[in-house]
Amino acid sequence: MCSSDLVKFDGIDPLRLAAQSLPKLDHVPLTEKSLHAYRIAAKHARYLAELAGETPAAKTFVDELTRVQDAAGEWHDAMKLKEKAEKRFGGASESALVSMLQNISRARFRNAGNSLTAAVTALSREQRTNPATHVQNKKTASDDIAASQAVA
Repeated sequence: MCSSDLVKFDGIDPLRLAAQSLPKLDHVPLTEKSLHAYRIAAKHARYLAELAGETPAAKTFVDELTRVQDAAGEWHDAMKLKEKAEKRFGGASESALVSMLQNISRARFRNAGNSLTAAVTALSREQRTNPATHVQNKKTASDDIAASQAVA
């Protein structure tokens, strides 16, 4: 088998299955609970995509979802730190540190949500328009988000 061929297990294409298991983004406001659920679904999709081997499409798919997981992880870490600080120092109105951590947590939440939305939209669109090759663009949706945030 050529290394550029997709790996298939009993006729199952792991990359196609990964694309199908991407979180479905509802048209409801993103919450901490829903972001966490989307993060878990994206992680499962990434694990499936990793079974597809080292194809350019699989690598791009995995890289995109890894960036989403990293952004969500940064948000989660900031949120947990803020919660610990609140227990020790009180609320944002009582502590400048807690206030700052709250702002950081909110910014990282927005970044994670934007990264997730951009990645899932791009990966889903690519799967629908080009199911044979999946995702082959080297420039990712997360790159677009990072560029727009750098300008802002």
